[in-house]
Amino acid sequence: MSDHVLGSAPRTETAFPGAATPVTRRRFVLSSVAAVFAGSAIVPKVAAAKQSIFAPAKISIPGIGLSASIQQLHIVDGVMETPNDPWKVGWYSQLSFPGQGANVVMAGHKDYRNVGPAVFWDLTLLRSGDEMTLTSGSNQVLTYVVDQAEAFLASTPPSEYTSPGGGEQLTLITCSGSYVDGAYDERLIVRASLRQNT
Repeated sequence: MSDHVLGSAPRTETAFPGAATPVTRRRFVLSSVAAVFAGSAIVPKVAAAKQSIFAPAKISIPGIGLSASIQQLHIVDGVMETPNDPWKVGWYSQLSFPGQGANVVMAGHKDYRNVGPAVFWDLTLLRSGDEMTLTSGSNQVLTYVVDQAEAFLASTPPSEYTSPGGGEQLTLITCSGSYVDGAYDERLIVRASLRQNT
C-alpha cells in the first residue's frame, strides 16, 4: 500500500487546539459500491458478494459512552480526508470493509472549531479488553475488543498503522500530544481485534 497523509488537505486552523475548519471534499456514497453489482447480467457469485458487504453505519463504544454515525471517507491524491462533522466517525472504505479479515480504519476529531471536545475526546480512556461494535445499515453487528492504544508522532507515515496486520482489526485514529504551531504533534492509534462468535 502506498503511503498517504492523514488530514493534510489545505485547511484553516484556529486558536482552539486541534480544531479544524471543515474541508470541502469529494462525495462518494456507499450505493456506488453496490452499483458495481447492478445489471441484468449479474451472475450468482457476484450477487452473493453483494450480500456479504458490511457497510458500517454506526459505531458504539459503551466504555466511554460513545455512539456515533459513520461517514465514508476516501484517500484522495495521497491525502486521508477527515470527517466534516465533529460528532461523526470517518471510515476509509478504500482500505477495507468490515468482515473482510483486514484492517478497518476509522478516524474522528478529538476537538473541533467552535465546538470544543468532539467525538473521540475520550478515546484515551479506552483500556485493553474494552468492546466496541460496528452496526451496518441492515443492523448486522460486529464486535471488536481493544488490544492496545499507542501514540505516534504526527510525522509518522499513516501506513505504519493502516497496513493490514494478522486477522481482522479495527483501527481508530485521532489527534494526541501537544498542540504546536497550529496542529497536534501526535496521533493516538487504538487497535482492536474482531471477536469471533462462539
